Amino acid sequence: MRDTDHFPPEPPKGGRTLSDQDVQAIVFQLRQQLTDEFYNDLGRGLWAWIKKIAIGAILALAAYGAAKGMKF
Repeated sequence: MRDTDHFPPEPPKGGRTLSDQDVQAIVFQLRQQLTDEFYNDLGRGLWAWIKKIAIGAILALAAYGAAKGMKF
C-alpha cells in the first residue's frame, strides 16, 4: 500500500470539479428544501388532526343534542 492510496483520486482530465463553495451551496439548498418539506408535512398533519377533532366534537355535540331532545 502506497502513502497516496488513502487520498481521494485525482479528478479526471477535462472533467468538472466542485469547489468548496459549490458544495456548500448544494448542501444549503438541500437542507433548505428538506426543512421546508418537513414543516409543510408537519403542518398538513397538524391540520388534519385538528379537523378530525373538530368533526368529532361536532358529531358528539349533535349526538348529545339529539339524545337530550328525545323524551321517552
